[in-house]
Amino acid sequence: MKYLKLIIALIFFAACSNVKQKEVNKMVRGVILSESTGKPIPNARVILLCWQKVRSDEEDYNKIDTVADANGEFKVLIPNSYKLNIGSIAAKYYPAKKEIQNTDSVGSITLSLEENKSKEPSRDLGRMNAFNREYSSTLSINKENYGINLLAGNSTTKQDSIDIGVELVPNGTYPKVLIAYNKAGIIPITSSTINVAPENGYLSKYELQGNEKGFFIKCRNGTSYARLMLISKYDTSVPYKGSFYKDYGLMFGITMQPNGKEIGVPDNFRLDHFALGSL
Repeated sequence: MKYLKLIIALIFFAACSNVKQKEVNKMVRGVILSESTGKPIPNARVILLCWQKVRSDEEDYNKIDTVADANGEFKVLIPNSYKLNIGSIAAKYYPAKKEIQNTDSVGSITLSLEENKSKEPSRDLGRMNAFNREYSSTLSINKENYGINLLAGNSTTKQDSIDIGVELVPNGTYPKVLIAYNKAGIIPITSSTINVAPENGYLSKYELQGNEKGFFIKCRNGTSYARLMLISKYDTSVPYKGSFYKDYGLMFGITMQPNGKEIGVPDNFRLDHFALGSL
């Protein structure tokens, strides 16, 4: 009799667990469309980041990858979440994303992707800095100015190899003026990310106004373009020869297009980082 009660209790527990599992999972459906034609995009990749409270002061997400079908549609079962970040990308299209703050009201999700007409993938140069390096007065070394060689993907002090740099400023000061070297040019980006660099209007010098999200740079070779998204001010202090030096500058996230103004999508593009807003 005792064993029978135990078996009944286990069955009841399993049944309750199944009910609970059904309550905490939700089916999410969506469709991926072409922004220009409104037609579905088959086989688009879709990622969902499902946010949950781990503790009162901590949160984390479950990542779900899926692929749209031939009709551009997808459906996934997600865990109970208070917020969703959704991103999608497809061949010959730029990525798009959406954030849903209230998952209780989520029904069908639509994402529209803009066509990508670039002839080749862009190069992700990662995070790079343009800065002034100041040495301690005990070292008797002159201040150095580091610009960015976009064609090679490195920082350098050689002015004939710099595309974009910063103006020299007094010690302990962050630079506020960008300088394009060797016939390169600058155009600020003040709205949401734009994928095609302008044809004209490039400046040799630009003073930051505070509302810039980034910059388009026409490289010194006249055929390559880059998009520099402004991340933050940059500073560091480093021990050097028994003393130290300090760097003051600007940090950028850089996407480089070797040939053409249409900035493509890098081969190493991370859709989850894009959905999080870190790209």
